[in-house]
Amino acid sequence: MTARAAFVFLFGRRQQSSRWLLVGAAGALVIVALAGLRHGALAWYAALATLCLLQVLYPTFAGWCLVFVLFLRAAFVYSFLVIEEVIRIWTGSGPPELFSGPVKTLATILQYGMVVFVAIRLVFVRPKLLATHDAA
Repeated sequence: MTARAAFVFLFGRRQQSSRWLLVGAAGALVIVALAGLRHGALAWYAALATLCLLQVLYPTFAGWCLVFVLFLRAAFVYSFLVIEEVIRIWTGSGPPELFSGPVKTLATILQYGMVVFVAIRLVFVRPKLLATHDAA
């Protein structure tokens, strides 16, 4: 594989089969960024939302990989946080943090569900190389 072929494979414009997923994820990330503004989460979530929107405008395999890895990482982190919280509540080893009230519980469940849904769904909407590109 030549360097040009590798570059075209990674950064060549592709056909994105499901842009609505990335647009929805970007919208949800903006809401989460604004909700976490006082906790310093704005930059991280805004950057990920921008990356999702860039992937909508100019889909590439490298961009899809980056978005997928970041959402997969977030899904694992949220999973461990939720499991830790459930264990803390069951054992009574400390006061609940993520599930401390109805609003915080709803926000946690919605964030967790969104991240896991997008991470799983991204596996099935990988962008395909356009027929006009010759990777050889």
